[in-house]
Amino acid sequence: MSVSAEYTTRGAFDDQQVVTVEVAKPTDSEFPALGTELHGRLAAEMDQSIMLEAPFGDY
Repeated sequence: MSVSAEYTTRGAFDDQQVVTVEVAKPTDSEFPALGTELHGRLAAEMDQSIMLEAPFGDY
């Protein structure tokens, strides 16, 4: 599995931060709770509202 991340804001008038995490995984692997786990940890660490985008790709 490989992971890359990007952190951006939506603009001057939107307080919500956007975190994009791209996950590449073997085709036969499943990570059903990964999105929920990442969102919880990131929101707690950043202490603010975030939107998590986590597209999965197989390799």
